[in-house]
Amino acid sequence: MVSERKENYAEADSLYRHALVMGRSLHGNDDPRVARGLNNYSVFLLRRGDPIRAESLIREALAIRRAQRGEDHWETGSSKSSLGACLVAQARYAEAEPFLVQGYETLKKARGENHRFTKRALNHLIELYNGWEKPEKAEAYEALLSNQ
Repeated sequence: MVSERKENYAEADSLYRHALVMGRSLHGNDDPRVARGLNNYSVFLLRRGDPIRAESLIREALAIRRAQRGEDHWETGSSKSSLGACLVAQARYAEAEPFLVQGYETLKKARGENHRFTKRALNHLIELYNGWEKPEKAEAYEALLSNQ
């Protein structure tokens, strides 16, 4: 989003919210395009340091994607990884781990090891294990990243 790149975060937040209202109005609450908007907004909020607001949005996106796309779709995997990242940001490591592992595995299978979403999911796993003080697991995933 242009406002985000220009660091006008208040405007970007407003535009994300407006886009969600419009998407819901045009497509309904359970449309994959609404899930994409929810996912993108949650990533923005997470980067801005608001994992609690991000979590509620990404959970909604994940529910839509599970229902519309299924468990094995890359978009579902992306939402699982994003939810895991929100939980890591709140130091809820045990809760985050299955979302991050499943998200990474889904993305790796659906998009390949070198896809940017797969690499981002892999980085989320490394952040999880570093934050959770499990360096041996972090190192294992870091080795995967360096081999790509």
